Amino acid sequence: MRRYGATGSVTRSRMEDCNSSMHKTMPTLMLDKAERKALAAQAHPLNPVVLLGAAGLTPAVLQEIDRALRAHELIKVRLAGMDREARQAARDEITDSTSSAAVQLVGNVLVLFRPKPEEDTGI
Repeated sequence: MRRYGATGSVTRSRMEDCNSSMHKTMPTLMLDKAERKALAAQAHPLNPVVLLGAAGLTPAVLQEIDRALRAHELIKVRLAGMDREARQAARDEITDSTSSAAVQLVGNVLVLFRPKPEEDTGI
């Protein structure tokens, strides 16, 4: 398991059932302040991997965010052309539908985290 920050690690015990491929049935991942701070520091040099455009938050965009989270755990999403309330609503919808944690929302950039599911070695 990867460690995030000096005070602790993001544990899988905070997430309930990890069996769904799209993670629609999983609860939103909760992070404490130290974990958020450590993840925000790790996300600083990253570039956004998903850009939300004029079409807004579509199922295809949610699927791409889910795919990126499966591959990278920690990603940035650019929420272009939205006012503050729309960005906050988009953040809530993204975190609920992908069972991820919003690390931070600064301006038009949302940082998301979801730990990779543990690989089943079959032993």
